[in-house]
Amino acid sequence: MTGSQLAKMLLVCLGFDSDIEGYTGNAWDMNVNVRATQKGLYKGLEGLDVSAALTRDTAAQMVWNALQAGEVKYEYTWVGGDATKVTAVDKLDNANNPITLLKDKYNATIVDDGILTSINKDSKGTYNVVVTNKDTTTTYTKVEKDYSDLMGQKVDVMVKDGDQSKVYGIYANEDSKVIATGVVGDLDPVTGDSEKIKLDSTEYKIDTGAKVYHFNKTADAGTLISLAKTHSGVQDAYSIKLIDNDGNGKIDRAVVTPFAVAEVTYVGTSSMTFQAVNGFATIGNKDVDDVTAYDGIAEDDWVIVYADSDTVDGNYNVEKATVVTGEVTGTRNNNTEGLIDGTWYTSLVSGETFNVGDTVDVVTVGRYAFDVEISDTTATSADVLYVDGLEIKTGLNAGLNAKLYFTDGTSKEALISKIDGYKVVTTGSAKAGEVLVSGSSSDTGTAGSAGYSKAMTSIVDLVYTFSVDGDKYEIKTISDSNKAGFKGQNTVNSYADKTLTLKDNSTAKIADDAVIFVEGADDTKVVSGATVNAWGKDSISFTAANSIVLYSESNGFKYVQVGSLKLASGNIPDASGDTAYGYVTADPYLIKEDGTNYIQYTLWTADGEKVVREKTSDVHANKGDFISYNVGDGTTIKTVEVGDDANLFAGAVTAYAGGEDINMVQADNSAISPFANKMADDATVVYVNTADTKGVDGGKIRTASKDSNDKYIANVMYKLDSENKVEVLFVDVNNDLEAVDNPVVADDKKAVEDAVSALKSAVTTGSANGTAEKPYTKTVTNTDGKSLDLITFSANGTTVSASIVEDTATKITSVKYADGKLTATSTENMVDGSVKLAITIANNNATATVYVNVTLN
Repeated sequence: MTGSQLAKMLLVCLGFDSDIEGYTGNAWDMNVNVRATQKGLYKGLEGLDVSAALTRDTAAQMVWNALQAGEVKYEYTWVGGDATKVTAVDKLDNANNPITLLKDKYNATIVDDGILTSINKDSKGTYNVVVTNKDTTTTYTKVEKDYSDLMGQKVDVMVKDGDQSKVYGIYANEDSKVIATGVVGDLDPVTGDSEKIKLDSTEYKIDTGAKVYHFNKTADAGTLISLAKTHSGVQDAYSIKLIDNDGNGKIDRAVVTPFAVAEVTYVGTSSMTFQAVNGFATIGNKDVDDVTAYDGIAEDDWVIVYADSDTVDGNYNVEKATVVTGEVTGTRNNNTEGLIDGTWYTSLVSGETFNVGDTVDVVTVGRYAFDVEISDTTATSADVLYVDGLEIKTGLNAGLNAKLYFTDGTSKEALISKIDGYKVVTTGSAKAGEVLVSGSSSDTGTAGSAGYSKAMTSIVDLVYTFSVDGDKYEIKTISDSNKAGFKGQNTVNSYADKTLTLKDNSTAKIADDAVIFVEGADDTKVVSGATVNAWGKDSISFTAANSIVLYSESNGFKYVQVGSLKLASGNIPDASGDTAYGYVTADPYLIKEDGTNYIQYTLWTADGEKVVREKTSDVHANKGDFISYNVGDGTTIKTVEVGDDANLFAGAVTAYAGGEDINMVQADNSAISPFANKMADDATVVYVNTADTKGVDGGKIRTASKDSNDKYIANVMYKLDSENKVEVLFVDVNNDLEAVDNPVVADDKKAVEDAVSALKSAVTTGSANGTAEKPYTKTVTNTDGKSLDLITFSANGTTVSASIVEDTATKITSVKYADGKLTATSTENMVDGSVKLAITIANNNATATVYVNVTLN
């Protein structure tokens, strides 16, 4: 079907008569196209070949234009004799508005309404759409479709019967166009021209005062030209949409979509916790009902999070971020940009940089990086073994026999056929390419040359990489050129407090899942890193030549993954330490077993929930307390201490970027100690939710929030060790310890307490406690007047009011505080007697009431 043919059909639908209009005969198509143009059927289809076959989209546009066109009718006018004039005129409604085909057939109206400024999903799965123009704001309800892709554009709304809850559709107005899309980081001003900006190097005209709006926000976030001139940090990764809403070819509105990049630190059945990277607002622990996330979200995922205030459904919307893994082959701009697989990535987070040659995992959004970590995807401890003993045998198993230990904990005896690529011989002398292994005391010769030999003592008690040739093993010495795929290798001098001191005096931590071959005077064992980390704080020395570790690196720290530790003397140590720490999550209660009373506690600890008991009839800790205790036998504990008695104190983290460095202040924002700025190597970190008095399986240490007076709000309970390092840290995942007053409340209470103290100093307290039953007393000389100062004291900036509780005919009618005095007034002269006053001292939310019995004589 051609354009002219469809136009003829549509004109007939609008009321035109084919015979009257000349839509038949040789000139039919010319007549059709003239009238079709007049009625706007070709609107938006400039350049259309009306004689060519229509596409589906073009036909749909013509039908849509026809639905919006006015219907016609014919008027017949007698002009004399048999002559009659026939005129096509618009059909009008009672208000003289044209009746469109849409209105006539569907009772629908298209409203040229305004800018789509926000959309919110309701509980029934439909949407509330807010459209704003200069004069009014209209909310359309029960909208079936999410039209958020039109955010910020001028729209037309098709409604039925003028009812804003019956919306057929919402469409971009013909004058509204998205001119360009990109990211804020590509936005720049045009030098010397305040009416132009550039996006990704392309220039665009802008209207004077063009504003920027955040997605789903009705208030502007400043001007577009200001954003083009000043943007930085994580903001650069935000997407931006540039819109012309009045068809003048100039951008008059921009829509920016903010987000946060975060690591998922906990996923539970009822909540999940997100740790935003530096530069983004804190997210924290959220109920699963308040999060819209992808299927399979898991702990350690990296995600893009859109805040609940910025989303259509009102939930935190979570998408999985892209993690790019590859070797950094180039850097620039002080290492903040890294080249991986031909793509440059720009880090937007302070401290996250690239180094040439590193294989890294990079958390990205587009070409921007938010976390850069060393990747050890090529490293595997399975390629390492430990040679525990050697023996040269003859006969059936002739050769170099070894006792070998493997990283899976197994051991076996086997022949070693090659060392560092050289064939092992045990008799005669070595030819070129061979190595003679003997019981001599030292190595001789040059590796690879004839006469090269090694002493068994230089081979035994070491780790090697290996390969297998049948039932024989070929081993290779660990060195800088043979690191089994790990970042580095070194020898070890000593251990203390979960830290290894290496030969070059640098230090390395031990990954809990590391595989360590340990040899002492009593035995050789294959143990985990966690077992080594439990050796305690005592220093242990090693034979450095036989103690070799392979390590990875992360954020500047070395983490041992596999290696050997040969004790210089003594047996392999046992785990030590018998003091543990916990958070009481339920009300303790008394139980009795075999006639013995116990108090049973439910604790949240570094090892999860524990139900333990203390042999006592007295409750030593309550729900919500942070405690220390002696682990006893693991079930029956002892020596329960609470808070300060356990050396656990409330504090606020003021700086923490991972690792050992941490800055804190006490809950009242006073300094802890200038040396309390390190995490102990074996620090215990426990995550809790004090708002609900429960433990949380995981989380992150975050910097504390501030209150309205710019003071930090307590978010941790800490214990320092003898070196003033943080040994124990309870971290509230909501960043606010509910049981500890924030500094504003604490200051308010302090002011009230000081004023109460001043009042007590001005009265007689004796054995009274200031309650209504036991009021303080004050005797005042009666001047027989109508005004009398009763008590003088400093209010310390608080508000003081007083009411009369009881009066024995003193004639006092009111008591007010002013100028440091409580003054009584009366309408007639006061007489001797007594009056009980309730004196209330208040400072914001902190109040105290003190009762005083004043005697006039």
